[in-house]
Amino acid sequence: MIGYIENLRKRPEPERRRAVLWISLSITGAIALVWGIALAMRISAGEFPPKSDSASDAPSVGETISTFFDQIKKAAQ
Repeated sequence: MIGYIENLRKRPEPERRRAVLWISLSITGAIALVWGIALAMRISAGEFPPKSDSASDAPSVGETISTFFDQIKKAAQ
């Protein structure tokens, strides 16, 4: 890997930028893949119980906004 980096330093800037883009996309993709597999395993193991189908359990928009501003006021104190 060190040899690759040394070789990359000798190349023109557009080629270096392209290499950095592909390396970062590969690392991000690998992390997303591992996260997705772990999440799928947790869901299939039943770690996340299903929610009720009733919409009445969900807070209204007004309650959500009110709670949000209340939390901001508490944090500012």
